[in-house]
Amino acid sequence: MEEIIIKGNGQRRHLSPEEKFQIFLESTRSDIPVAEVLRKHGIHSSDLKRIRDTVKEGALKEFANRKSRKKNSTVPKEVHLALKAENDRLQDTIVEQSVELALLKKKVNLE
Repeated sequence: MEEIIIKGNGQRRHLSPEEKFQIFLESTRSDIPVAEVLRKHGIHSSDLKRIRDTVKEGALKEFANRKSRKKNSTVPKEVHLALKAENDRLQDTIVEQSVELALLKKKVNLE
């Protein structure tokens, strides 16, 4: 945790990560001047720059560490062949039922 100098009496205090992130968020808002954020929290502009750099560095590191959401999975060859055979069987069944349905429609239309 880095030390932040409090303006005025020269004492130092530690800001929690949550406080630093709150300061970062406040400083990025367009409706609040940065100088007001600095005064409110009693920090210097160099402290805010350090906080911003830390947030940027942390975000870039986290993005770099993320793995692809697409997971490549492997299955044994036997399982793959069994699933392929089942898929082929089901496709044949669909074709047969489509033919039966077409014949039934013709039969109903003829009567």
